[in-house]
Amino acid sequence: MSLSKFYVAPNYFEALKSAKAELGEDLLIVNQRKVKVGGFLGLFGGRVMVELEVRVEDDPPPVKKSARARTGSNSSAGAGPKTNPAVISRQSNEFIDPRSVYSQVKQPQQAEAVVRADYQQNAEALAAAQSFQPRPAPVREDNTDRLMDMVRTMQQQLDTLTSKMAKQPQPQQIIVSPPPSGASRGAIYPPNLQRVYDLLYRAEFCEPLINKIMIDMQNIPEASKDDWEKLKEHLRIKLVGLFKTAPQISLNEEAEGRETAGDAPAAGKMPKLVAFVGTTGVGKTTTLAKIATNLVLRAKKKAMLLTIDTYRVAATHQISTYADIIGVPFEIIYKESDFLPCIMKHRDVDVILIDTAGRSQRNNLEVLELRKFLYPGNNIDIEIFLVISSTIKYRDMQDIIKNFGKVNFNKLIFTKTDETTTWGPILSLASEADKPIIYISNGQNVPDDIMPAEANYVVKKIIDNEDLI
Repeated sequence: MSLSKFYVAPNYFEALKSAKAELGEDLLIVNQRKVKVGGFLGLFGGRVMVELEVRVEDDPPPVKKSARARTGSNSSAGAGPKTNPAVISRQSNEFIDPRSVYSQVKQPQQAEAVVRADYQQNAEALAAAQSFQPRPAPVREDNTDRLMDMVRTMQQQLDTLTSKMAKQPQPQQIIVSPPPSGASRGAIYPPNLQRVYDLLYRAEFCEPLINKIMIDMQNIPEASKDDWEKLKEHLRIKLVGLFKTAPQISLNEEAEGRETAGDAPAAGKMPKLVAFVGTTGVGKTTTLAKIATNLVLRAKKKAMLLTIDTYRVAATHQISTYADIIGVPFEIIYKESDFLPCIMKHRDVDVILIDTAGRSQRNNLEVLELRKFLYPGNNIDIEIFLVISSTIKYRDMQDIIKNFGKVNFNKLIFTKTDETTTWGPILSLASEADKPIIYISNGQNVPDDIMPAEANYVVKKIIDNEDLI
């Protein structure tokens, strides 16, 4: 008859030793595993021990009493961690509860106290865990049908809107914004119109003006669009229409009709007053000298030069040299109170040209200080010319126009046009400021390198650049 027995001990060798002591050497080891003994319900706490399953075929020999006595004496010898295992005998198909096994093991008093403490602690933890009742999950209303109805309604509205848009005539899309500098530009217009766009873009016209011109160019007859020469003529007419010019300095009627006999001026006669303003280094003094020379030597007018530029010693010396060469009187004004008496002193001349110090457009105080000189009162009007270099950036030109607007300038003069190849900013700025251009200076030679502003001349410069590329 086959009989299986289980031995629980702290380790495998103790369990095997107990099995051999009881069953002898003729036994078969079937299985070994680790079990937890003690603790609450076999789950919390307890000790891990080894369970050894052995099998014998015949009835086991009787165990000697002396061996059992020795075993009992060893188990009660002390309270050390190692104790003799408990022996449990059962059939192989029976279930063994580790708690019953552990209850049959004789433990020292100290170990029993630890087990009781673990049991009490685990019992309290289990009671606390059982007392927690999780909140039941909220019952969510099934909104599937309502959501599907909303989706269907939105889809119907979208279909209706799409069908309405499809029935409407689509306007021709016009791309007018120039690409950023350095970026590759693809064709956005038909070939000849694209050449017009590229011409304006290379001439550095401002973006709003390019948009305006291109919209108008698309409305010309189709036959003209296919002929480049006809298209250029349409462009020339368009640009000339945008270019505002003014005639040269026109003298007061009183000055032109005064009595030539005698030196006394006519009653109520006042000379023409013209002031030149602008930033530093744009060529105000040189431009003034060119205009004065042409008025005196070619137009045979009496002129007088006046400067309020006392910031630079070289400036007063330069304009006094020009006055000596031309043979006209020259005055320096150091304070506002001297301005009006100086004008009244020279009432017999036809025109007084006023040179001013270069002012930064970023310094509002300097611009306002200049305004005090240019508005002396007593019904004296001064025509103000804003002098701008054509070589600066268009954004800086806009800044100058904005800030010098505080002195209420009347007309524009562009200098250094011989140093630029892009004329678009000149025309763009005049169109944006809605101010006419009176002179264009194209060099340093006095008095030759200056000319009255002429729209066809500037437009020809712009269009001819296309033919040179």
